[in-house]
Amino acid sequence: MTVYKTYTIGVTITGAANGIGPILQNNLGDDLFIPAITTGLTSFTFSTPVLDGAAYSVTQRIRAKAPSQDCSSITPVSGTVNGADVTVSITCVLSTVVPKFAFVTNSAADTVSAFNIDGVSGNLTAATPTPTTASGAVPSAVFVDPTGQFAYVTNKDANSVTVYGINPDSGVLTVIDADGATADFQPSIATGYAPMSIAVHPSGKFAYVANELNLAGGNSISAYSINITSGALTAIDADGATDGNQASIATGVEPYAITIDPLGKFAYVANYASYNVSAYTIDQITGALTPVADSPFAAGSNTHSIVIDPTGKYAYAANGGGDISAYSIGGAGALTQIVCANGVLTTCSGSNYVAGSAPRSIAVDPYTGLYAYVANSGGGVSAFGIDPATGALSAIDADAATPGDNLTIAAGSVPISINVDPSGQFVYVANLFSDNISVYSIGVGGALTPLPTLSLSTGSGPTSVTTTQ
Repeated sequence: MTVYKTYTIGVTITGAANGIGPILQNNLGDDLFIPAITTGLTSFTFSTPVLDGAAYSVTQRIRAKAPSQDCSSITPVSGTVNGADVTVSITCVLSTVVPKFAFVTNSAADTVSAFNIDGVSGNLTAATPTPTTASGAVPSAVFVDPTGQFAYVTNKDANSVTVYGINPDSGVLTVIDADGATADFQPSIATGYAPMSIAVHPSGKFAYVANELNLAGGNSISAYSINITSGALTAIDADGATDGNQASIATGVEPYAITIDPLGKFAYVANYASYNVSAYTIDQITGALTPVADSPFAAGSNTHSIVIDPTGKYAYAANGGGDISAYSIGGAGALTQIVCANGVLTTCSGSNYVAGSAPRSIAVDPYTGLYAYVANSGGGVSAFGIDPATGALSAIDADAATPGDNLTIAAGSVPISINVDPSGQFVYVANLFSDNISVYSIGVGGALTPLPTLSLSTGSGPTSVTTTQ
């Protein structure tokens, strides 16, 4: 009987700055998700050993971030196993982030719009030759996977997710097979009732959908694995704490938004009608969710949106009642409220931070993590600075062009979704009733300046906007 010896492939990695690590692969598989890198030397090992005499090749699948770093080597890190474990060394370098595409869901037109972003000015131009692509009924949210290859759109009235391939040159979207468990081509895959939001795990391997309506199949999260080659989704057991295969896991009442921390350890859901945030741990192997101890955590009234800062230390929830709840994130995923303190421009509502009228969506600058912006559906955009040491918010002058202290800057009619591009230079706001996108540049201190494309048209009823690099 022949015994075939196997050996491990290890990696030592040095970052150009402290940050969230990359995802590496050996032989185009066996993903190694490195949770954090430092300027010192840290070591990791791929889970799958390699046969003696077999080839290995370590490559980067997803870049390091916060700040963005390129951890691919100048020369390939590859070779042949020769009777011993192998350790390769990788040094990361800071990389320039340039925004590339923007995507917008149009709820009244059942379409998704695609735009090219000018990396210098932030201006948008419609993707050509096909600037809009059909979706399911009433698209509510769009999310792009970490590799920038696939876009996922929740269709609220169709109870489904549509999957798109992204043309890397033009940004044009093409509907692709959504259901990895069905042999025939399926343009969409079923969700629970009234899907409002979707988030993709930082590894690109799992997707989670918040199903909003307070009916059977709603008030839940649906979970899927992702085929990283095709982008197709396959429903998985969503509930790691319950025996058997569970199609979903319960949330609070009317979950409007879901987000995942940058390290992929926790998922958080904003529950509109129960005024709280549900928290879950994520099984890194199966993707199943398990409620965090003491979840849900209190928020303000009508919690619409939740976002995590790029370090994974802080969470912020936009409450339709007029304020923002801020939290620190514990090691086990629990949320501890950061109590508001009145300041020069900062006003408190109990423990929460006062924003504009009817906050609907919140975004944090993903590059520096120093600023947060809020789309207030009652009108305008609010701006806050973030204390990196405590996570506390401080209201800042939102309008760089208008003298005096301006707690908001004008947007279109009913701002409903907000996004800061990956470079941290520009802010994009979807305006539901004026059918357009407001675009701003971010200046010194976080203040905003409207760009000439303030009235850039979308399809009818834009509900969600996201950007890629």
